[in-house]
Amino acid sequence: GYYGRVFWKVLAAGDLAGVSLVSADGVGGPIMVEIYRGASIATLKSTNGAGTSTTLSLAGFTKSGSCKGVVTFASDRDPAATPTPPVGFNARVGPGTSSSFTGNAADLLVPANYSNGAAVVWTNFVDGYGQVGWLYELT
Repeated sequence: GYYGRVFWKVLAAGDLAGVSLVSADGVGGPIMVEIYRGASIATLKSTNGAGTSTTLSLAGFTKSGSCKGVVTFASDRDPAATPTPPVGFNARVGPGTSSSFTGNAADLLVPANYSNGAAVVWTNFVDGYGQVGWLYELT
């Protein structure tokens, strides 16, 4: 009954002038904004919306030759959760909380630091509550 959304855009001058972020569906989940320079495409590589344990695993992938980085997002239904980013990833956001959720983002901006095919595993979720995660390649 809950939704998670990820949007991406190549920014142009003035795109952020007067921007207001509001959850239009009234659910009140956390909103995270990540800005990465030098990339022009964000390709979804893996998702997992079936988690209800203390870990959330995202399937690995083979990087493209133009990889500029790997980004992952994760959310837990329990706002008290303190998810730990995957090993080697840099935490960028989180745990950001709302009244019902926690939101988190982490990345690897040196492509050589991601081993092709390696699963990306978040830990320290609250067991029994739903989690969701996304894994993107920036090119």
